[in-house]
Amino acid sequence: MPNKKKKGTKKQKKGPTEEELKEREAQIAEAQAWLDSLEVEQVVSEKLFQEQPAEGFKDQFNAGTPFRHCRIDQFLDEAFADKLLDELTGIEYFKKSNDLYSFVQSNDLKSVTTPLVSKFRDVLYSDKLREALQRVTGIALSPLSEDVSMFAAVYQNGDRLLCHDDDIQGEDKDQGRRIAYIMYLTPKDWTEKDGGCLDLFGTDEQGNPHTIAKSLVPKWNSFTFFEVSDKSYHQVAEVTSLDKNRITVGGWFHGQALPRRTNTIDTLPPCLPFTNDPPPPAAAPPAAGGGGDEKEQVCENKTADWLSSDYRKKHIIKKVNKRFCEDSSIELTSFLRTDKYSEVLQALESAEWVNKGPAHKRSYGVLNTSSSESQQALLKIQSFFQSQAFADSLAEMTGLELQGISGLEFRRFCPGNYTLAHDFDPENRESGLDVVLSFLGKDAKKREGRWQESYGGAMHFLMEGQDEELLSVDPAANNMAMVYRSAGGVLRFVRYVNNTAKVSMYQLAAVVRTVDDSEEDEQDSQDDDEEMEEPEAKK
Repeated sequence: MPNKKKKGTKKQKKGPTEEELKEREAQIAEAQAWLDSLEVEQVVSEKLFQEQPAEGFKDQFNAGTPFRHCRIDQFLDEAFADKLLDELTGIEYFKKSNDLYSFVQSNDLKSVTTPLVSKFRDVLYSDKLREALQRVTGIALSPLSEDVSMFAAVYQNGDRLLCHDDDIQGEDKDQGRRIAYIMYLTPKDWTEKDGGCLDLFGTDEQGNPHTIAKSLVPKWNSFTFFEVSDKSYHQVAEVTSLDKNRITVGGWFHGQALPRRTNTIDTLPPCLPFTNDPPPPAAAPPAAGGGGDEKEQVCENKTADWLSSDYRKKHIIKKVNKRFCEDSSIELTSFLRTDKYSEVLQALESAEWVNKGPAHKRSYGVLNTSSSESQQALLKIQSFFQSQAFADSLAEMTGLELQGISGLEFRRFCPGNYTLAHDFDPENRESGLDVVLSFLGKDAKKREGRWQESYGGAMHFLMEGQDEELLSVDPAANNMAMVYRSAGGVLRFVRYVNNTAKVSMYQLAAVVRTVDDSEEDEQDSQDDDEEMEEPEAKK
C-alpha cells in the first residue's frame, strides 16, 4: 500500500546569513572600488590617446566613403566588455516598431545606475574621450550636458532599421547631432550571413540615397563612429540569424548644428482623364440619339471582360456601396475573372523589374520599361484601369465623383522591399481614392502563393503626427482594396517584407482623384457669386 503524503507547510528557504550578506557587500564594494580606480585609458583602447595610432584613426575617418567614418577594434578592455554585456542583458527593454524600424531598445542609459553601464557612460562622455574624438574627426563637440543620448538595442531575427540620415536637431536649434556611434557587443562568431550590417549609402546629385556603397559587418568589441550630416544615409540591414542577437550601445555626440538641405516635395503625378475605347474600325455609325446607349454597352462589355460576375450584379454593387459609405474603405475578394487574374499574374512573374527608390522613401520593383519583351496582358489591364468603364464601376461602388487617375504603376514586393510614411509625398495633402489590386506569385514548387502576416507587406494608413493606425490591408491574391483619403495628412506605407516571405507580392496601384466637399463648396460659392453678379453684367 503506497505511503500517504504527509500534510504540512512547505519548507521555507533560508535567507542569506548575516555573514553571507557582509561577504556580498564586501564583494560589491571591492568591484565598485575597482571600477572607480579605472582611468579612461584602462577602459577604452589606449591607442585613441597615443599620437601615432590616433593619426591612423584620423586618416581612416577622413578617407571613409561614402561619408567620413571609422571603426576601432578591441575598443574596450576585454573583461570590461564581457561584464558590460552581462549587465545589459539584465536591464529592461521595450519593443519599438513602425514603418522605419523594428527592434527592442532600452530607456536612455543616463537613467541606468548599474555599475558597468554607469562607468561606460561616464568614460564615453568624459572630457578626455571627447577631446580625443575631436582630434580624430576635426569636429568640435559640445561638453557633456543633460543632452546625453545613449541607448542599448537588441536586434533579433527579422529586425531592422531602414535608411535614414540621423540629422535631427534638438530643442536648441544651434545644437545638433555631429557624431553617431555604435558600440558592438554582438557574439564573437557573428558573420555577414547573420545580417545586421551597417549599410552606408552613396547619394546622387540631389542628395538622395541611391545605392549601398559600403557594408560594415558587426564585430565584437568594436566601436564605429561617423559624421552626421544630411548625406549620412545608413541603415541596419535585417538580422537573418535564427539564434544570435545583434546587441549594441549607440548614441550621439552633439555640437554646432550644420545647415540642413531643404527637403523637396515629390512631384504630384498628373491626373489623367478616364478614356473611352475608340469604336471598332468596321462599326456602322450610331443611329441618331443612340450614342449614349452604345457608349454604355461598350463600358458593360469591357467590364464583363475583366471583372468577376459578382461585381456586375446590382444587388452586390449596392451592398459594396453601403459598406464603403460606412467605412470609407472596402476589400473586394476575387475581383478579376479567374482567367484574367492568371493571365496577368503569369505576365507579372515573367516581367523584368528594376528597383525604385530613393531608399529613405521607398524600395520596391517597377516594370523595366526598356525591356524589349512585350507584356500584352499588363498593357491590357493597365488600359482597363484607365478606362471610363472602370471609372463607372468605381463610381457606382463608392458613390464618389471621380475626376481622373494618377500614379498608375505595377509594383513588386520581395524580401527587403518597403515604402515609408513621409511628409514629402504630395498625395498626403490631396483627397483621393487609393486603388490597389494585389497578386501573389507562385512558391518554389510552383504552387499558388499564400501570404502570412509575419512576412510583412501589409498597407497601413495613419494620420500624420499620430501613432494610432486608421486601417491596415493584408496582401491577398486577386484582392482589390479601395481606401478613401480626405485631404489633410493621411500617411500610408507598405510594411517591410522580411526574409521569411516565400513568394513575391505584386500590386497594380493608382490614386483616383475625387471631388471633395471643399472643392464642391468652392464651386457652389463661385456659382452663387456669378448669379449675384449677373444683373450687374447686363447693365
